[in-house]
Amino acid sequence: MSNSFDRLFSGPLRFLPSLLVFATLAWLTLSPDPLPDNKMQLWEGADKMAHALMFGGLAVILLSDSFRRRRLNIFWILVIIVLCTAAGAAIELIQRAMGLGRSADRADFIADAIGVFAASAAWFFGRASHR
Repeated sequence: MSNSFDRLFSGPLRFLPSLLVFATLAWLTLSPDPLPDNKMQLWEGADKMAHALMFGGLAVILLSDSFRRRRLNIFWILVIIVLCTAAGAAIELIQRAMGLGRSADRADFIADAIGVFAASAAWFFGRASHR
């Protein structure tokens, strides 16, 4: 299974899963009301947890797509961490500029960054100990 998956997602298609995750993340964070029928009351801070999980997930999928068949390279791991963190900052700035009912929130960006760093560290140490 892994071999056929690797063959299917090689070359430029290697990053298709990352692009799909980023497109979903962008839709969820930039749409005025991405889940219109969802009026569930969650605990305080649940949205921060969602931000951490979304951006942590983005980092993990991008790391996995990048290093599926290559050796770990700390420089590129750091580049991916910076890119995912910058994506969180950019989305907050875009939310402010759009004026569609979404607002920029420094706490959301901090949650994004924490998610990226925590998930990247877990991915790195999990992968390193697996080898």
